[in-house]
Amino acid sequence: MAKKRIIAITSVLAVALVLILTARSSADASGSRVRLEQSPTCEQILAQALDTLHQTCDGLTRNQACYGNNAIQAEPAANVSLKFDTVGDTAPLRAIKSLSTSPLNLENGTWGLSLLKVQANLPDTLPGQNVIFLVYGDTSVQNTSGNMQSFYFSSGLGTINCTGAPDNAIVVTSPNHTEVTFNANGVQITIASTIVLKATANQSMSVQLVEGHARVSTSEGTQTLLPGQ
Repeated sequence: MAKKRIIAITSVLAVALVLILTARSSADASGSRVRLEQSPTCEQILAQALDTLHQTCDGLTRNQACYGNNAIQAEPAANVSLKFDTVGDTAPLRAIKSLSTSPLNLENGTWGLSLLKVQANLPDTLPGQNVIFLVYGDTSVQNTSGNMQSFYFSSGLGTINCTGAPDNAIVVTSPNHTEVTFNANGVQITIASTIVLKATANQSMSVQLVEGHARVSTSEGTQTLLPGQ
């Protein structure tokens, strides 16, 4: 049951991400906005955070990061002046050495979300196509390559009792099921799909395929994932 619940939660978040990025037509965003009371519920915080992400990161362009929801800490790359401390701020990926999103905090009503649009190995002839990274919760990313083609990350286990909250992680989606490759924590990952990445620092990393197909390659071999694995 626990495994099925985790798959369902991350699938819902992935679907929410797709809707945020593509639904621009008939939906009235103001109608679905949740207003927080003095003591917001877990579901209210999550809904408000996703709505804020939608409202503030809509115009993000290739190889940029967006400060989607409180709270995020970012370290600038060497010799770079970086302003990335307010909801709606955007910055080139190469200006960011590392970023950390905050875990869900029921008392403060915060949940860190950062949206990244990454070229990865997509050709320059597809300027409107990008790999989407949604970094959320207690997750830290080291942008080792400067363009997120290669990065290291870790995600906390989480301790808040909130059944509606997904595990701290990174959701990665390729455009129109185009096959793209990147390197996470020293592991080569190829996707034409949506995956969820989670990692415990210096211990282990998990790659969960939500839909489409994916391959994970290490020095010990390659494994192809099926949806749900």
